[in-house]
Amino acid sequence: MLTQQILIVTHAPIIGEGLLQQLHRWGFQHIEVADSGPAALAAATRQPPDLVILTTTLPGPPDGLETARLLQRRGPTPLLLLQEPRHAPAQEPHLRPLTRYRCLPNPPSVEELRSGVLNSLLPTHPTRPAQA
Repeated sequence: MLTQQILIVTHAPIIGEGLLQQLHRWGFQHIEVADSGPAALAAATRQPPDLVILTTTLPGPPDGLETARLLQRRGPTPLLLLQEPRHAPAQEPHLRPLTRYRCLPNPPSVEELRSGVLNSLLPTHPTRPAQA
């Protein structure tokens, strides 16, 4: 059983459920799913996450990218940002204030998700973004 606390933030129930099931298969037991920015911020206040998996198209306020910024203001939590490829170029300038993040396509393949999760939870995770 893995003890890291993971917070999934998505407004798409099918994405949230798929991520939750896959993380459980890998042995993660402490997972919370939030469907909005305010719910994510409340969850992070109750139990600070070791990793946040967040869809960047989350409607706001706060939207997905603003939620990511607000979460990282609380501490250097690693982020896995799930981006729809067509939105990635427009979102790039909004990612600059973030640290410890990786971008994955939304939805990610099982291999992309596994790599992103494991690399994000490593203690030697880089402080600058890495494309997965």
